[in-house]
Amino acid sequence: RIEPSRLGRAFGVHLSAAYAGWLVVPPVMPRLAALWGWPVAVGAAGLAGLAFVALALSFRGALDERPSAPGPAAAGAGPSARSGLIAVATDPPVIMFFLFYLFVATATTGITSFGVVALVDLYGVSLVSAGDVLTGFFVAGMVGVPFGGVLADRFTRHELMTALAFAASGLCVAGSGFGFIPVV
Repeated sequence: RIEPSRLGRAFGVHLSAAYAGWLVVPPVMPRLAALWGWPVAVGAAGLAGLAFVALALSFRGALDERPSAPGPAAAGAGPSARSGLIAVATDPPVIMFFLFYLFVATATTGITSFGVVALVDLYGVSLVSAGDVLTGFFVAGMVGVPFGGVLADRFTRHELMTALAFAASGLCVAGSGFGFIPVV
């Protein structure tokens, strides 16, 4: 439903909203746990998830994705016209896309899952301060992704832009890990 000329910006807004959700966790969960214990903090997170499900269900009509009738040019074109999941899953661009997101998810999950613990155990940072550092990571993502979406709509060398963005991000994370960039 998005015009191709605005697809990068639309994806940027979509991913930025995901970062906004992640952004709430580091400052809120340790504070809830400190005030009322971890069971209440986890329960509150679960209730927030259920509230989002209710919201999504209330807008399900707007999310209807029934395809329109295919035009004559669509018949037999591209991997979507192939039959079978194996044919699509073994298509080289699909494999490269999968590997890209596998590595991105691995890196991001490592930072989000172990960053706070590493800051507390290795650097002696308080739990709340470590959560604030993780919040900064999410703010950077939330701000950077829409900017990248605008760039994606304006330039055609997406692979070069992606490589440069991930290289810069990796240097920032590595720099903070080796003490070149202060973490607190």
